[in-house]
Amino acid sequence: MQLRNRHGKGVDPVPFFVVASLAFMFVISFGPLYGTLFGASIGMGIVGSLVVSVGCWGLAYYRFVWTVDPELRGEIPVSERFKNLGYATLAFFCLLVLLMLPILYQILY
Repeated sequence: MQLRNRHGKGVDPVPFFVVASLAFMFVISFGPLYGTLFGASIGMGIVGSLVVSVGCWGLAYYRFVWTVDPELRGEIPVSERFKNLGYATLAFFCLLVLLMLPILYQILY
C-alpha cells in the first residue's frame, strides 16, 4: 500500500502503521478501565476508546504521512538517536505513572 503525502509523493507506511497500531492497543487497553473508574459502563468506555483511537490515528497520519518529506531522509547520529530514545522512555514512564494515579486513588480511598 503506497501512502502519499500532501505533495503527492509516496512515503513509507510502516512508521504510521506501527505508531497508530500501538496507540490503538494502548488506548483500548486502558480506556474501558478508566471508563469504569469514572462511572461509565464498559460499552461507553469501549466507544470512548475507539473515538480516542481514531484521533490518535489521525495525528499519526498527519505526522508520519501528510507532513513528511521523503527527500529529506538522512542518517541521524547515534548520540541523537540515543538521546531521543531516552526522552521517549522517560515520557512513557511518566505517562504510565499518570495513568496509574486514578487507579491507586480508587484503591486507597
